Amino acid sequence: MTEGQSYQALRKTPCQTLITWPISIGMPCIAATAATPCPPDTPLLAHTATLTPGTALDLGCGAGGNALELVRRGWRVTGVDIAPRALASARASACARGLELELVLGDSVTWRPEIRYDLVLSSYALPVGAAAQAATYATIAAALAPGGTLVLAEWDGERTTWAGPGELVTAAALDEGIVAAGLRVERLERVLVPAHRHRGDESPVPREAALVLVARAAHDILGSGH
Repeated sequence: MTEGQSYQALRKTPCQTLITWPISIGMPCIAATAATPCPPDTPLLAHTATLTPGTALDLGCGAGGNALELVRRGWRVTGVDIAPRALASARASACARGLELELVLGDSVTWRPEIRYDLVLSSYALPVGAAAQAATYATIAAALAPGGTLVLAEWDGERTTWAGPGELVTAAALDEGIVAAGLRVERLERVLVPAHRHRGDESPVPREAALVLVARAAHDILGSGH
């Protein structure tokens, strides 16, 4: 399967259940079973609660927890991820729940959307390194319709100890990169979220710092007739 190839899970292929590994706590889901779907990031999705459902792109959708929750709330959703197994898990969960979800195999650095979306969601899905992150911001800007909303969460590069230098984005770099891509930052805050821990670890779940950003694309004044 090549980059950009659409799974069109519910439209072109029969539903099948995929069995794979358990979900890590506090990290973006890579895979889940139809019986145990990836849970949505409820605090992040709270930032979409006041939006009128329309078209949404979940960029780095993983096993589809957020994408499927948006579908359940009335959005028409496209999920993009670089991992075929994650998309297969999202497909299995969508089929098991009878939800329609378009899934596309693609890299946020190089993939470009064919349409524009009212909402772009990115949950702990930014690539490593400033250059790749800047390319992803360009993808996001290209995907947003005029007046569209970006809701993004990412680990805080200044306050996270398990990543290498320069791998994770900082608050200042995130703000600068999103603005450089042509979006207006409306909210940028630090939050504490459950940290990643390995399967079988029964110790209390620690908390780690993450960044939550809400930004908006400019309205297309020239195209509006005003």
